[in-house]
Amino acid sequence: MSLFTNLTDHALVEAFLLTREEWAFRLLYQRHNNALWRLALRMCQNNGEQAEDVLQDVWLRGIEKLPQFRWDSSLRTWLSGFVLMRVREQWRTQGQQQKRLVSLEEAPEQAIWPDQQLGKADLLAAIERLPTGYKMVLSLYDLEGFKHEEIASLLNISVGTSKSQLSRARNLLRVQLEEKFDQEKKIDQ
Repeated sequence: MSLFTNLTDHALVEAFLLTREEWAFRLLYQRHNNALWRLALRMCQNNGEQAEDVLQDVWLRGIEKLPQFRWDSSLRTWLSGFVLMRVREQWRTQGQQQKRLVSLEEAPEQAIWPDQQLGKADLLAAIERLPTGYKMVLSLYDLEGFKHEEIASLLNISVGTSKSQLSRARNLLRVQLEEKFDQEKKIDQ
């Protein structure tokens, strides 16, 4: 199998579609599963059980739809779209309100980065408190490395909306962290 690890995603997909050989699927899975897992876990608010359900469904749907994949994006971007779609389905089935991108009016006017040291747990908790649209764009761009064009395609928004959502997400994150540190200062005094 090591002979095939240098094959491109496109070549692996073609090999899998032609032969349905397990080695081709395994290589695609090994190549993309970790990134899809991180995204699913983040979108499921660190609920590992939900993320596993999402990921299993993503691979099943992805394999089923693979013959229709047009290569307009990378395979990882395309599969990430299934993650986001499945998470939204979970929200609906769990009775959660469909969460939307936050409007300009809801964004804070100014934000200042706190001077204090930031712990990883503080940052992750602050990201979890972001409105869903902000969290999605921030996670996809800053944590997963997607480009604004890819995010726009995945979330069915414009590139400009992706850019503004990222800016507003970062600003709101700064405000939340500053408030947290201000509260801790008051407690310490």
